[in-house]
Amino acid sequence: MGVSWTKETISNSGTAGTTTAESLTIDNIKIDGVFIGHTSDTDLMRLSSGALLLNGSLTVGTSGNGSDVKFWGATAANYLLWDVTADADFLHIKTTHNENILLLETTATRSGHDAPDITIYKNSNANTTDYLGALKFNSKDAGGGQHTFAEIDTYAQDATAGGEEGALFISVLANATATQSLKCIGAADGLSDVQIPDGRLTVGTNTVTQGILDIKRKDANEFSYIKMYSADGTASYLFVANNGTLRIHSAAPTANTDGSAV
Repeated sequence: MGVSWTKETISNSGTAGTTTAESLTIDNIKIDGVFIGHTSDTDLMRLSSGALLLNGSLTVGTSGNGSDVKFWGATAANYLLWDVTADADFLHIKTTHNENILLLETTATRSGHDAPDITIYKNSNANTTDYLGALKFNSKDAGGGQHTFAEIDTYAQDATAGGEEGALFISVLANATATQSLKCIGAADGLSDVQIPDGRLTVGTNTVTQGILDIKRKDANEFSYIKMYSADGTASYLFVANNGTLRIHSAAPTANTDGSAV
């Protein structure tokens, strides 16, 4: 081991001792004033009263042998924790505040970019119907039992290379049962289907907000329509003719005269 210093003052009274050095080097570790570093990178750490500044990379643990990392907040019991002691490594943010827990901010102004982004990446070759990730909103009921009150799920509807299709589900608890409220599914024709599997659709709020349902047409030769089923499964198609007449037909309408006026 090599040790060198450029200036030293030693005083000793009883068991107390003080050593002052302008620069101290032990092997490749160098202490120089407020800096601690390597002989080839002398300012890796800077010390001051109540603060430590790192000017280099920080690695905690090694691959397969990590350690917990915890950052305490200014309020008691508030912290950010990288937890490796549980069954699965995870990041835990705990707060007692009602304000933002996670804030993503960018000052980017470039057109064509949608940052800041949150990307959930399942880094494996997907199979059809593989789940790709979920957002779960958990809380306790009045009796203290924990439940997932709402959930957003995504999965690969079709994982075929060149013909990929995705799907997104929104589910909520209805009478203590997880119920799919909305399904968005990519289709092979390049469009997406939106379904409400177990629920009702309300547009607007009674006496508060006017409800408007706007159904667009594709071009002048095609009609927008509402497809409805009777109790025995018979389909009927409701559409508006070019003269404003509301008509009902037994098949998708192709002409203003299809079906009969309602």
